[in-house]
Amino acid sequence: MSGGRPPTRPVSAPLGYGDGPLGPSRALTNGKIVVYATFMNRGGTRGEQDEDATCLCDTLRMAARAVSVVYDAALRPLGLRTTQFSLLRRAVLMGPVESWRLSESAGLDKTTLPRNLRPLERRGLVTVRRGEDRRTRIVRATPAGEKLLREATVRWRMVQGAFEEHLDNGEFERTLRQLQRVRVAARGR
Repeated sequence: MSGGRPPTRPVSAPLGYGDGPLGPSRALTNGKIVVYATFMNRGGTRGEQDEDATCLCDTLRMAARAVSVVYDAALRPLGLRTTQFSLLRRAVLMGPVESWRLSESAGLDKTTLPRNLRPLERRGLVTVRRGEDRRTRIVRATPAGEKLLREATVRWRMVQGAFEEHLDNGEFERTLRQLQRVRVAARGR
């Protein structure tokens, strides 16, 4: 092992991308993904490992990263990331919308929203204009943004459908409901 890096080995996991209609090494396959994962001996005591396995925050963050990788791979040929797709989708669905409403809808901090909108604005997919009062910003999807969203939604639906198929017998819907409950609980409502 050179450079002290842990060894990598291919791992087959559900849901993913390989060669196919979405492009080389980016297409949804028959429900499998091959990724190269780094395996490290975590060490620690059995009790510490058990705590890691039951930490809600850690588990949610790992799941979110893993799921984002799959959606990002589907959207990458269109030059979008999942976060950008989500904001573009909300901007289209909500119509011209005040930035604070958009950030609230997306669960983003008001200071994070402008940073996430900038790439969409640079590409001409959204416009951000001053509202009636100088403190208000209005976000509006452009026709180019609406067109790209239609293309991206096809790819998003493929991934969404694959997750629905993998999490069968109502598990997909139950998972969404449980995650919504977790979000509400975290906000103290």
